[in-house]
Amino acid sequence: MARPKTNAPALRPHISGQSVTTIDGRDYYLGKHGSPESLARYAVLIGIYQSSGLTIPPDFDQSALEAKVGFLLSPPEVASTNQAEEPILVRHLTAAYREHLKKRYAKHESQSEHRCLKSLCNEIDKHDGNLRVEKFGPLKLSRQRDRWVESGKARVYCNRLTNSVIRMFKW
Repeated sequence: MARPKTNAPALRPHISGQSVTTIDGRDYYLGKHGSPESLARYAVLIGIYQSSGLTIPPDFDQSALEAKVGFLLSPPEVASTNQAEEPILVRHLTAAYREHLKKRYAKHESQSEHRCLKSLCNEIDKHDGNLRVEKFGPLKLSRQRDRWVESGKARVYCNRLTNSVIRMFKW
């Protein structure tokens, strides 16, 4: 029994360093292998291939791909201009750091460090979450350290938490 025809031909590296796919016995060279441009060209080419009944139209010209590829590669301008106008707050930084922690501690069996850093982010958010990131400086960090000392935590532990905050802002 014959193998059924695949809906998407394979994208593979060519010896020249380009990505290539073969459709209907014809090779299509799509640019440097693994680059966003070659992946976008492949996606557009496969879309044309699938929409025309698993064949390439006879009047197909590979230069027609570039207009559609450009649309895929260029993000809409509206989203970038809106984000640029918004200030980055401390709570935005801590939220991003929490996501980083999920990836960093995903494979570790001991989650105590992960829980400690999550609670650290919560505490920073509680006191200074609505503050702009650039306004959170050494004086705010010193005040946070004083809060930890006043709550009865050990000096060594307070220093460790302070260094964790510094590491988070460097990240």
